[in-house]
Amino acid sequence: MERIVREPECRRVTGLSRTTRWNLERQGRFPKRIPMQVHAIGWLESELSAWIMERKSARSSGAATAGAANGRAGTPMT
Repeated sequence: MERIVREPECRRVTGLSRTTRWNLERQGRFPKRIPMQVHAIGWLESELSAWIMERKSARSSGAATAGAANGRAGTPMT
């Protein structure tokens, strides 16, 4: 069974606020949350790890943008 990461750990691991992650998820640029109970959500650890690795690869290749985390993709880093 795969591990589910809850909100506090997701924030700590990604460094992104709840609102930013929600916006990115709606744009299809962040893993979808998993409803666990009425007021509990989580993310698959493997999907978060893959998302982080994609970000690292983008940074290494110079493709990362300053607006990627806040939904303004295409804004050059300064």
